[in-house]
Amino acid sequence: MRCTAAGLVGVLVLCLAGGAWGGAADASLAGPMRGGMNLGLPYYPSGRGAAMGGAAVALEGGDSQNPAGLGFLKKGSHDLSINYGQVKFRHGPDVDVYGTSVFFPMPLLGGTQKLMFFDVETRHDNPSLMMGGANTDVWARQLGLAYGTMLPVPASIGKLAFGFAGFPNDPSEIRLKMGGTEVARGRGQSKIGSMRLGLLYEPTRRLSFGVMFDHIKDYLRASYTIPNIPAFGSHSNYYVNIWTLGAAYEPDDKTVISVQEIVGRAHGEGVRAHYNIPSLGIERRVPITKSITLSLRGGWRKGSGTGGFGLTLPRGWHADYAFTPNYGEELKTAFGHGPFHLVSVGKSF
Repeated sequence: MRCTAAGLVGVLVLCLAGGAWGGAADASLAGPMRGGMNLGLPYYPSGRGAAMGGAAVALEGGDSQNPAGLGFLKKGSHDLSINYGQVKFRHGPDVDVYGTSVFFPMPLLGGTQKLMFFDVETRHDNPSLMMGGANTDVWARQLGLAYGTMLPVPASIGKLAFGFAGFPNDPSEIRLKMGGTEVARGRGQSKIGSMRLGLLYEPTRRLSFGVMFDHIKDYLRASYTIPNIPAFGSHSNYYVNIWTLGAAYEPDDKTVISVQEIVGRAHGEGVRAHYNIPSLGIERRVPITKSITLSLRGGWRKGSGTGGFGLTLPRGWHADYAFTPNYGEELKTAFGHGPFHLVSVGKSF
């Protein structure tokens, strides 16, 4: 599956940083928006989905952020992909994202399983808007899995697939420094891991509908070592529930149009966050040779344009590139916007 970490950078930084820019001494340092991780994990858009504004919930196969999309893969499908992403926030740190994913069939259960790993690291501790310009360091690691399979429904009503996904281990941390001295640190960890359930329904060959539900139960803790003030800390527990709805339509054999809406909220001790993220995308496939196809992509995600392309190459090789010029709508209070580049390379076999 050509999955990459398109939505991961901003989401993880946001998850850790939300609320801390005001310097409030509470667990918000670790992030009232850490639950925003569910906007991208473990269902983050692929390079294809990222270029299409993240509107990937109703896409079939390995490019879908919906785990049910795995149920539409051809029997016996295998794929291995690696990806690299980079974002430079205008008022925050430079961040690198590394990831890999592999999917393969499940002979006993049927359907397809996907294994994923991500690593997010600050490349440069640049001054941010947090705590009046503190240098910001972020890291996060994710280990996840997903599974999708077709459901037995009458052929007369179309095709229906079910999927689930989750990250059993997802620690993340943010550190703020002033004058080279650490003044605050926040850490988040899901108590039971983030989880997602998804359905993908295809009434006809050219039309599909996707729906997903995410739930996360998080534990956050923060510590502060501000000069001339006794060290102190705080902690928080909260829940996140998010729904994602979308549709995809193929007016012809070479074009795909997709729309999507994410809604939900995080609530708990000192945490109040709401999500409302619309997006849309379009893709046009252009055959170059019998074995090479170029896919041109564009999209929009909550006020920011996206773009990119993909290449299907001989012997199962494929490559994708996605670009967002003003990435980080949910992060503008802490880091401002920033250009985001994402590259993915993989092979199907």
